[in-house]
Amino acid sequence: MQIIGATHQAVRMICANAIAMSENVCAYVSGIRVGVNHVEGEFEPGDVIEYPISYLPWVELPAEIRFVSEQSGREIADPFRIVTHDDAVALVGIGEAVVQNVEIAQGMIRGLVINRVNGLLRPQMFARINGVVPRIIAVEQPRLLEDGGASFQFSAQLHPADLGENGLTAEIFLLGQDRPLTSIAYRRADIDDLTKRIVEFEARLAQMSQSTTFRLKTAGHEVKQRLDLMQERIDAFIEYAASFMFDRIADTEVPSLPNAPPLSAESRKKIDAFLAIVRGEGKPAPPATQGKDAKPPLESAFFSFGWLDVEQENGIPVRWMTDNAVIFNPQPERPVVEVLVTLFAAGETTKPAFRAAFDGAPALCSVERAKKKNGMWRLQASPAEGAPTACRAFSLVNLTASSASASQKKRAGSIAVSDVVFVY
Repeated sequence: MQIIGATHQAVRMICANAIAMSENVCAYVSGIRVGVNHVEGEFEPGDVIEYPISYLPWVELPAEIRFVSEQSGREIADPFRIVTHDDAVALVGIGEAVVQNVEIAQGMIRGLVINRVNGLLRPQMFARINGVVPRIIAVEQPRLLEDGGASFQFSAQLHPADLGENGLTAEIFLLGQDRPLTSIAYRRADIDDLTKRIVEFEARLAQMSQSTTFRLKTAGHEVKQRLDLMQERIDAFIEYAASFMFDRIADTEVPSLPNAPPLSAESRKKIDAFLAIVRGEGKPAPPATQGKDAKPPLESAFFSFGWLDVEQENGIPVRWMTDNAVIFNPQPERPVVEVLVTLFAAGETTKPAFRAAFDGAPALCSVERAKKKNGMWRLQASPAEGAPTACRAFSLVNLTASSASASQKKRAGSIAVSDVVFVY
């Protein structure tokens, strides 16, 4: 038999010759049995057999699933190769993750996750603090369980600002699932529903304060643009009036006065200033058009988690990011159509790869070369459902950095960001 592909929890084989079988067929991954099924019947060339696979252990990749007859010990088909973690997810799904032993200690949230279905899952997790603030979770390397599946430990750092007067709450999410895996609360006294709402309200109030500050700065910038536009119109009127006066003067014959005294320094200064206005010297640049978007400054607190300090690269201000980074939405009450990120990767020939999410909802990502900026890439992330979505934070996972060796990385963050634009 020959392997022709896979569907959800099944490997598909096709018969090359006419055969008759009635025996148990075992499936092995790196010597670990992952299934045994009885295959019986007479098969003609071209017949398709689907062998169920509902469990994968943690092994080093790439790996192969071998199908061996239990009676004769011979392989009945070619091996099925699993090259990446995504191949494992496509075969058996993300599995059933169960959280155990969650605790808050020494400013950290720690816990253990057991997945007995897909041990090859490379999990991406995040925590929602006080129902508002998303926080990236660090996940350790999975470990093989003796009774099947895999387990991995996780941890997330807490900040002093997370703890309000009534405590804090945290929900643990696995990327790809809408519902939280578990939740935990820290309190000084018995917590009830009202106390939980108060904690969430304090976090929302702090975020609204940050959003208000950004709006005030935006409004001040808009007023300055309008004043610049008004000044430009005044300068244009002066230029038109001066041109009209000079045209009239040019048509008037001026008598020559050989013995006339020269102009004083003050008069010459006034005439030079007037001529400078007429010639357009020192005219301010036209203001930029205000669009339906928001661009948080690189040095602002909207760049929450996973960002280094602002630096200069070839004269361009950038912020280097780690493998996981979070950016707060400057206007969380407005639905986001897409997020545009300009990536600084001068000299890089490999196309960057990213995974993004709006809060817990997955996003569709596309990376293309920037048209007007050499050596830069343009990341476009939009909601996977297609419709604009409201979100409090935009999370970004750098898949290129995770696959690069330590010698290939320029610093802790292998990708730099020059600007981020939220389009509403």
